[in-house]
Amino acid sequence: MTDRTADRILHLAAGDIDALALSPADVLAALEAALRDAASGGVVALPKQALQLGPGHFFQAMPVAGRAAGYAAVKWVAVVAANPARGLPGVRAQIALSALDDGRPLATMAGDRLTALRTAAMSAAAAKRLARADSATIAFIGCGIQARAHLAALRDVLPGLRAARVFGRGAASTAAFRDHVAAAGLAAAIAPSAEAAVAGADVVVSSVLAGAGMMPFVDGAWLAPGSFAALVDRGAPWRPDSLRAIDLVATDDRAQSQALAADGKFAHPGPYLADLAQLAAGAVPGRRDPRQRALFVFAGLALADLAVAALAFERAKVRGLGTWVAA
Repeated sequence: MTDRTADRILHLAAGDIDALALSPADVLAALEAALRDAASGGVVALPKQALQLGPGHFFQAMPVAGRAAGYAAVKWVAVVAANPARGLPGVRAQIALSALDDGRPLATMAGDRLTALRTAAMSAAAAKRLARADSATIAFIGCGIQARAHLAALRDVLPGLRAARVFGRGAASTAAFRDHVAAAGLAAAIAPSAEAAVAGADVVVSSVLAGAGMMPFVDGAWLAPGSFAALVDRGAPWRPDSLRAIDLVATDDRAQSQALAADGKFAHPGPYLADLAQLAAGAVPGRRDPRQRALFVFAGLALADLAVAALAFERAKVRGLGTWVAA
């Protein structure tokens, strides 16, 4: 039978991604399968390739190939820290997906929603191994799309979460996120300061983008014994010196994190207990003591983009979503 898609590419716009309604559990399952593939040597990837244009303004390419999945992908990301003040997204992304065996282009897709899903799934994968199972209180530093994605993903792996404290830099977005958290069934409150949000929380999520002139304002000393913190986007708002006393520190990709740390662009220089593939494969144990403070500090993993892009592509074909265009 002739493959009717052989000379066509599927484009998934943001609305198509939303219509797929990928669940946190499905995204996490796809990610963990890809991480196990990576742990067995079945993934080829490069650290982020950055094109710097100025403070808080750069483009990145993230190439990766997964042998077990049978796909290769690249994500092209634009980061413009000045955009939120203009009413525009600070991060914009597109993903291109190809067949691994013959290089045939398969799909292009809007990357922003997928980036939020995969980033939150990475934190959830880490939380399964590093957070206390009885965690009840979560704090958010940053109240944008990543905070919303993390709320859904972390509630899925930590069902005991009951209360949230939120702190953001914009009054309107902070109030909107507080209302979103309350609608999801958690007791939600706006914290008067970052310290008030973090202190005593079982789980902390920071998702503030690194921006021009932003000085770190979150202190690791505020973390309670037994807490777990997910530091999105390299841990930009955290004071690096305050993280050296943390008991357990994991990252997504050692080589990438160490390279970023050498350039002064990463909140924690290492050493790292494990990378995410080692944790997911059980090669390195996670939390062993309920009083340990644990961090997952990460810049983003191309493998995670590949996992969620492949999932979206396969689900979209089954459901007839997206637009086919000539290759």
